[in-house]
Amino acid sequence: VVEPLLEKPETRAAGLVLQGDLERGQNNWDAARERYQEALKLQPGTLEAVAGTTDSYLVKKDYASAKAFLSNLLAENP
Repeated sequence: VVEPLLEKPETRAAGLVLQGDLERGQNNWDAARERYQEALKLQPGTLEAVAGTTDSYLVKKDYASAKAFLSNLLAENP
């Protein structure tokens, strides 16, 4: 399901978010974060990618990284 989305530039960000969700479901938090951040590079402010990235830090109790990520994101995209 994800592969066709990844192939088209207009749906690639959505595909990356879905891929991140799949990784997250398998507790592959670092891989999930990579997919979400790649999606954010394509479409800054994608809410699902922001939530997934933040969650990937929070599940590991890395509150400082979660806060830094959100602070940087807001600074870059007011």
